[in-house]
Amino acid sequence: MRRLAVLTVVAGSLLGLPASATARPVAAAPVHYVKTCSPGYVRAVVGGSVKCLHSGQFCSASSQSAYRRYGFVCKPGSDGRNRLSRR
Repeated sequence: MRRLAVLTVVAGSLLGLPASATARPVAAAPVHYVKTCSPGYVRAVVGGSVKCLHSGQFCSASSQSAYRRYGFVCKPGSDGRNRLSRR
């Protein structure tokens, strides 16, 4: 076991790696996914999930306060269904 550790450090030094990088493997940092929105859309957190908001999209009247926070209002459209529009 010790021989393997020594060989790893020696091999790492030949490759130009520092001894700390070859002695123990380090767990990779977690990757966080960040949702990005297309131009013209607004990134928002509605109901605990990330959404991309745009005028004319269907909306829920129960999330009205979240929509207002991002500059939208949820009101009935010409077809009677709730849709987002800019304030």
